[in-house]
Parts: sequence; C-alpha cells; structure tokens
Amino acid sequence: MRLHDIVASTMATVVCSTCATAGPLWQPSDFDGAFVRIVDDATNGCWTNIGEVRKYAEDQLALAGFTVVEEPEKKADLPLPLLRENYTAYLLHVNASRQDNGVCFGYLSSSFWGAVAPGYDQSKLIVGQIGPPYVWSVWNKENLNQYMYDQVKDTIEAWVELGEVSGSPN
Repeated sequence: MRLHDIVASTMATVVCSTCATAGPLWQPSDFDGAFVRIVDDATNGCWTNIGEVRKYAEDQLALAGFTVVEEPEKKADLPLPLLRENYTAYLLHVNASRQDNGVCFGYLSSSFWGAVAPGYDQSKLIVGQIGPPYVWSVWNKENLNQYMYDQVKDTIEAWVELGEVSGSPN
C-alpha cells in the first residue's frame, strides 16, 4: 500500500465510519523510509540528551519495521524538507523551560508526516500529518532526559498499532 492509498483509506474511514476496510490503514512496510526530525525548544538545561534520543527514536523505528533513512535536504524557503512520496518523518517537538522553582515544565509533541500526490493533480505533493499527534505535558525537577525515552517508544508503538487496528473490520 502506498502513501496515497493510506490517505485515501484514512479519508474513507472518516467519511464512512461504519464501513469495514480490507486491511490496516498504514504499517511500516508501506513506507520506503522513515527519518527522525527533532525540534528542540527546551531551555535552561531541561533537555540535554537530544542526540541520544534521536538515536533511540531511530532504533525504535527500525524495531517497529521501518527502514530508517537520513533526513532529506531542505530547500531554502521551505519549513520542512521536501519528502519523497513514500517517506515518513517522525517529528518530535519538545518545548520546555525551567521555572523559578527549578522544575522543568513544558510539553512533548510527536507525530508522523508524509507527502502524498493528490488524486486531482499527480504533479504536486502535499505534506501533511498522518494519523493523530501525541501531546503530553511534562515536568521534572532535574530534566526531561529519562522521560523522553518512554515517550518516544510509546508514541511510535501507538502510531503503528493505530494504523493496524483502525483498518481492521469492526
């Protein structure tokens, strides 16, 4: 199943929630590759193991069945890299800061993104989110380093499970 089919299947599920689909909405084998994109908006030492978390996320993607690839190069004026049709990006955004009482407080957001050629114009690619985002408020007196590992593992597992379960017949 290609990303275009995934989006079409997702839309069909939204439009006809009582209809049964023949298989999963998405699964790792549907993609030619996946890469990790991190947006670090944590300040004052709230998150200091970014490189280790990136590697851990890549390992979790591989364990889930994805082929892990390097992030494609970004064009000058685009906020995200130009994605090939069958790549997905695991986007991890951390926004946290240390409060006056010493507690690091903020949020973690993770989501999967991909590019699809719409049925009405196959010469264009639309980059969009695949499935729901996962967002949590986070806080810890020291930092968010240990917390990040569990969240990365849980969000990747939840996204894969959601794609497989959502497409199953009722």
